[in-house]
Amino acid sequence: MCRQPLAIAILSTAIILQAASCTTVPDPETQRLDQLAQQLVVTDERMVQTCKNLGSVSRSADIQKLFGYHLEKRNIQAIKRQAAQLGASHIVWLYRYKSSAAALVYSCRDGQK
Repeated sequence: MCRQPLAIAILSTAIILQAASCTTVPDPETQRLDQLAQQLVVTDERMVQTCKNLGSVSRSADIQKLFGYHLEKRNIQAIKRQAAQLGASHIVWLYRYKSSAAALVYSCRDGQK
């Protein structure tokens, strides 16, 4: 009987398709926000006094999901993305811990107030 090789082929194909479906391609909006987030100027409050305050952004993560450096790095990236989404050009960190972070964000383009 040839059923066993056929079953193995079907199972292998299913596994390959499942693995391929887990890969993601970032959409253009996410790529744009990531690029803007990388351009944010990290500064202190004295340097943004003439800028428009866009508010604060914060993030807390489930510490059980990720550990150490990677958790802190993801929090920072997420906050920078939020700041970019608000149109920020500058960021002032309030705190950065492994499981949470917060910042004030400002737009200093064209001397906005």
